[in-house]
Amino acid sequence: MAQRTAQAVGADRCSINLWREGHLAPVMFQFADGHADPDLWAKFKAMGPYTMEEVPAHAEAIRTRQPVTISDAAADPLIPAYWVETFGVRLALVVPLVHQNEVIGTLNLDQAAGPYTWRQEQIDLAMTIAGQAALAVENARLYRQATERAEKLAALGALTRASESLEATEVSVLNPSSSR
Repeated sequence: MAQRTAQAVGADRCSINLWREGHLAPVMFQFADGHADPDLWAKFKAMGPYTMEEVPAHAEAIRTRQPVTISDAAADPLIPAYWVETFGVRLALVVPLVHQNEVIGTLNLDQAAGPYTWRQEQIDLAMTIAGQAALAVENARLYRQATERAEKLAALGALTRASESLEATEVSVLNPSSSR
């Protein structure tokens, strides 16, 4: 999804961060051309989870529930200098992932070449994709919850059956005539 999003919007790469317990946790990072960079992925994962204060562009997207465009990351205080240095970010588009009016994360698109101005069509497409991504994330969360609940119910059922079997054994041991 991240790779196709980067391709569709015209970015070099796309990352997805989920809002968890007051922090943004990086969960996915893909280049548009599909190549892998394990060292860069390790640096990306090592950053998080991070607070909103650490990345003001994400904080702004979450606060306003609107996309944040960065045309020149090196000159914009919304992108931390270490992101520019570590990831080579020159421009960025940060879009909130919103489900039922609740922000559940961010979609970050960036390019290593810049400065550049994001076109409205790119921003609109990123917002549409972010809406679908938020729905997919929420569906995955609900599926995980349902699976966990089913596993707990199955364990409880097995425990109940074992308890009933044990009670029947105890009754027949204590009262041998009841088993005939």
